[in-house]
Amino acid sequence: MKRLFALWIGLLLLGHAAAAESPDLSRPRLWTAASGKQLMAVFAELSGDQVILKNRAGEPIRIPRDRLSAADQALLDEAFGPLPGEPPASNEFAEPPPDTAVAAAGSSAPPQGPITVAGTEIPLGQKTTFRAPLDEESIKALKKSKNEAVEAAVGLWLPPDFDPKKEWRILLVSATANASSIDHMYFYLEPAREAGGWIVIAGDGPSSPTSGDTTEWRWAMAKAGLLALDAAFPGARQWPVATGGFSGGAKRSGLLGALLCRDKWNLIGMYMGGCNEDMASKGLVNYRPGRAEFRKVPVFLSAGKRDETAPVQSADKVRLSLEATGFRDVRLETYDGAHDPCLPHTTDALKWFAELAAKNTASGGPGRRLR
Repeated sequence: MKRLFALWIGLLLLGHAAAAESPDLSRPRLWTAASGKQLMAVFAELSGDQVILKNRAGEPIRIPRDRLSAADQALLDEAFGPLPGEPPASNEFAEPPPDTAVAAAGSSAPPQGPITVAGTEIPLGQKTTFRAPLDEESIKALKKSKNEAVEAAVGLWLPPDFDPKKEWRILLVSATANASSIDHMYFYLEPAREAGGWIVIAGDGPSSPTSGDTTEWRWAMAKAGLLALDAAFPGARQWPVATGGFSGGAKRSGLLGALLCRDKWNLIGMYMGGCNEDMASKGLVNYRPGRAEFRKVPVFLSAGKRDETAPVQSADKVRLSLEATGFRDVRLETYDGAHDPCLPHTTDALKWFAELAAKNTASGGPGRRLR
């Protein structure tokens, strides 16, 4: 159990204001064992006397409730009270509780009917999963690669003040190889709320694990979600898009950025946390987006000073490689942490992407006006 708690320590806590409030179990938070060991994770469910958490890769971690710190036990008691009955026989995860603190924050959404995407009602301020059909081109491409699918599982978070009549920025989240991008979304909801004007989306295969977790597979699933947005909110095809991910998801962020740019989506940024390899330059070669346009896309690199998987030196090599390719806006920031996502850096990146896009529009460059 101590080893499980030691898997993931060092993700920076949210801002001081958020820390002063009662923590929301549906957000990533620092859980503490009675031994003092700590783990940054998302609460998933209670199963009998077991607390089930998910780490940043979406992997389930079971912890006896009485092995948690007194403060964490009190938090669970306040939220759920005593649990009657025997624990469920299944080890399957229930859907994590909605992001109620995010739903309560900010201004209320304007009066309107239910918001639906691909036939699924989307509650504002909560992560919701729905199914979306793949386009014919993607179905044919996957069939050729013998990794067939006709639909995607899509995760979507719309902020509490979402108005479909307005333009929004879209953050497309990717997880590391063979992990769920939808599960990984939890580490981007608070930054998206803090930055303002963003929605968060991620695509997974219809079943997990997939037989071949390729970039083309990931792109087919992500594109299904993006096209579902455009069908629900006409004009969303032109909304600004940024990619984001950590570790392997950061590398995928560069590759998907190239595909977005190739297919003429309005790409305004690529966020790469814990990244030790420049895949955006590889995407430029492999997918051949407009060279001049793609190299204008800003890249935000986030590196932990104690990260042994993607050390700061490796992140700096990624920066140099991107600049050698011709990317003109590359920003590398460091934090006092290990190989863990840094939520404040994600917030900074989203604000930076919006700021640069707005300046580009004001100066007469390509792009649409942002709110």
